[in-house]
Amino acid sequence: MKVFSYEELVEFIEKELASSPNERIVLCYSKTNKDDIRTFIIAPDDMLVTKPWQCIPQQISKGDYIHADLNDIYGIEKVIFKCCFTEV
Repeated sequence: MKVFSYEELVEFIEKELASSPNERIVLCYSKTNKDDIRTFIIAPDDMLVTKPWQCIPQQISKGDYIHADLNDIYGIEKVIFKCCFTEV
Protein backbone atom coordinates (compact mmCIF):
# COMPACT_ATOMS: atom_id res chain seq x y z
CA MET A 1 0.00 0.00 0.00
CA LYS A 2 1.32 3.40 -0.94
CA VAL A 3 1.11 6.13 1.71
CA PHE A 4 0.52 9.71 0.56
CA SER A 5 0.45 13.02 2.35
CA TYR A 6 -2.15 15.44 1.00
CA GLU A 7 0.58 17.31 -0.90
CA GLU A 8 1.85 14.07 -2.45
CA LEU A 9 -1.71 13.19 -3.52
CA VAL A 10 -2.03 16.59 -5.22
CA GLU A 11 1.25 15.90 -7.09
CA PHE A 12 -0.01 12.43 -8.06
CA ILE A 13 -3.25 13.90 -9.46
CA GLU A 14 -1.42 16.64 -11.39
CA LYS A 15 0.94 14.04 -12.89
CA GLU A 16 -1.95 11.74 -13.88
CA LEU A 17 -3.89 14.59 -15.50
CA ALA A 18 -0.80 15.72 -17.44
CA SER A 19 -0.09 12.29 -18.92
CA SER A 20 -1.90 11.68 -22.17
CA PRO A 21 -3.38 9.35 -23.14
CA ASN A 22 -4.28 7.97 -19.74
CA GLU A 23 -6.88 5.21 -19.44
CA ARG A 24 -7.18 5.84 -15.69
CA ILE A 25 -8.79 9.26 -16.26
CA VAL A 26 -12.59 9.07 -16.33
CA LEU A 27 -14.98 11.90 -17.20
CA CYS A 28 -18.45 11.43 -15.80
CA TYR A 29 -21.51 13.20 -14.52
CA SER A 30 -23.62 12.79 -11.43
CA LYS A 31 -26.78 10.75 -11.99
CA THR A 32 -28.68 13.67 -10.47
CA ASN A 33 -27.09 16.36 -12.69
CA LYS A 34 -25.96 15.55 -16.23
CA ASP A 35 -24.55 19.06 -16.66
CA ASP A 36 -22.01 18.60 -13.86
CA ILE A 37 -19.06 16.89 -15.60
CA ARG A 38 -16.37 15.69 -13.19
CA THR A 39 -12.94 14.15 -13.60
CA PHE A 40 -11.91 11.07 -11.65
CA ILE A 41 -8.76 8.96 -11.64
CA ILE A 42 -8.98 5.22 -11.13
CA ALA A 43 -6.57 4.32 -8.32
CA PRO A 44 -3.74 2.19 -9.74
CA ASP A 45 -2.78 0.78 -6.31
CA ASP A 46 -4.04 0.61 -2.75
CA MET A 47 -3.42 4.02 -1.20
CA LEU A 48 -3.54 5.54 2.26
CA VAL A 49 -4.04 9.32 2.21
CA THR A 50 -3.56 11.66 5.15
CA LYS A 51 -5.52 14.91 4.93
CA PRO A 52 -4.63 17.68 7.40
CA TRP A 53 -8.27 18.28 8.35
CA GLN A 54 -9.11 14.63 9.10
CA CYS A 55 -8.04 12.69 12.18
CA ILE A 56 -7.64 9.37 10.38
CA PRO A 57 -6.23 8.60 6.92
CA GLN A 58 -8.54 7.62 4.08
CA GLN A 59 -7.93 4.25 2.46
CA ILE A 60 -8.44 4.08 -1.29
CA SER A 61 -8.33 0.61 -2.80
CA LYS A 62 -6.99 -0.28 -6.24
CA GLY A 63 -9.83 0.32 -8.71
CA ASP A 64 -11.59 2.92 -6.56
CA TYR A 65 -12.03 6.45 -7.88
CA ILE A 66 -10.25 9.66 -6.85
CA HIS A 67 -12.07 12.93 -7.50
CA ALA A 68 -9.44 14.92 -9.39
CA ASP A 69 -10.63 18.45 -8.60
CA LEU A 70 -7.72 19.97 -6.66
CA ASN A 71 -10.21 22.04 -4.65
CA ASP A 72 -12.22 18.96 -3.63
CA ILE A 73 -10.13 15.77 -3.53
CA TYR A 74 -11.72 12.62 -2.17
CA GLY A 75 -11.83 8.90 -2.82
CA ILE A 76 -14.98 6.94 -3.59
CA GLU A 77 -15.37 3.17 -3.65
CA LYS A 78 -16.05 1.77 -7.12
CA VAL A 79 -19.32 0.15 -5.99
CA ILE A 80 -20.64 3.47 -4.67
CA PHE A 81 -19.22 5.34 -7.67
CA LYS A 82 -21.34 3.28 -10.08
CA CYS A 83 -24.47 4.14 -8.08
CA CYS A 84 -23.76 7.88 -8.20
CA PHE A 85 -21.98 8.61 -11.50
CA THR A 86 -22.20 7.74 -15.20
CA GLU A 87 -19.22 7.88 -17.57
CA VAL A 88 -19.43 10.40 -20.41
